[in-house]
Order: sequence, then C-alpha cells, then structure tokens
Amino acid sequence: MALVALGKAAQAMAEGACESLGSCIRSGLLISKPGHLDWDWLARNGLQGVEGGHPMPDDSSLLAGQRLLRYLAALPRDETLVFLLSGGASSLAEHPLSGISVHDLRRINGWLLASGFSIEQMNRVRKTVSAVKAGGLLHRLAGRSVRALLISDVPGDDPGVIGSGPLVPDPTLAERVAALDLPVWLRGMVERGLTERAGASGADDVNLRLEIVATLED
Repeated sequence: MALVALGKAAQAMAEGACESLGSCIRSGLLISKPGHLDWDWLARNGLQGVEGGHPMPDDSSLLAGQRLLRYLAALPRDETLVFLLSGGASSLAEHPLSGISVHDLRRINGWLLASGFSIEQMNRVRKTVSAVKAGGLLHRLAGRSVRALLISDVPGDDPGVIGSGPLVPDPTLAERVAALDLPVWLRGMVERGLTERAGASGADDVNLRLEIVATLED
C-alpha cells in the first residue's frame, strides 16, 4: 500500500494513517507548506517529503507537482493508494498545462485573490490551467485502486472544490468558467487550457473510493 498526503494537514493525516495501517504502508510522499513536515518522523517511517509554495504557487510548487507525478508513475499497477487531501493543496503541488509558467500562475492567483470571487469560482479558473486539478491525477492512476480521505475547508464540502479536486473530474468546467467575468489576458489562458484538457484521455478504470472525514463544522 502506498500513501500520498497533500495539504497543510498532510503530516497529521499521514501520522493517523500510519498509526492505523502500520506496516501495510510500504512507501509514501507527503507534500505540505514549509514548517509543516516532521523530517525525523518521515525518515523513521521511510516516507518522502516535499515542501511547496503557499498561499501562492511558486517554483517549489512546480517541483512538488513533478515529484508527485513521478511518484505515482512509479507505483506498481497493483499497488493500492491511500490519498489524503487537505486545505492548501491547490498551491502546494502544481503541474501547469503547456505554455503556462510559474509567473503566469502567480499572476492568475494574484488576480483571483483580489477579484472578490468565491473559493469555488477561483478554483474554476485554477482548474482550467492545471494538469493536476479537476481530476487530472486520475489520468496518472489508470488501473489502480485508490482510497481518498479528505478534510474539507470549503463551504458545502464539495470534493470537487477541496484542493481543486485532483481526483474529481469536472465535466461542466468550460460552461461554468464561461459565466465568469475575466480580463482578456486571463480569458485567453483559460481557453487554451480548456482546449488542452479536452484532449486528455479518460481514466474510467480507476477504482476510487472517496470520503470526507472532517469539515469546517467539526
């Protein structure tokens, strides 16, 4: 069994998983913000750790995204994956679509944070330029069994909004983004991203079980 924990609560969630599953976890990767990983604990448990950018994505976020994709690609096809997701995941690990730079990501996120949009509306835009968000990771998990446990930090507890839904496809994304009032420069990036995302292959053979284990009201 393999473990991936992504978000500000990655350390705490991973500790809980290891306590519950013990030696069943044979490898793992934790991605969190600086100062939130216990490196000694990771070493003792044979797990990897990566720090990404937060609250704005930066070069370390792209490196974290690359590490995540490499880790998933190296997993045996028959390896069960436990995926732990918490707040902050949207900026901590990113793999932008072609033509989108870290400068572009920071410009996009800076504009969104000042836009007055809700978190759900901001995540709509973030999804369009990402190869990770809106079910993007499912394309890296073909044929595998995945148990996903989520801590919600968003109103409504929609799994597609938590961390921008790396395991949750968004078939209405193009329609809902079209309803947003975006500047011309951002609209162009969004349209290019949607075109590239439309060409991605499906991942219908992923055996995914998803559960929200904590919310803002808990």
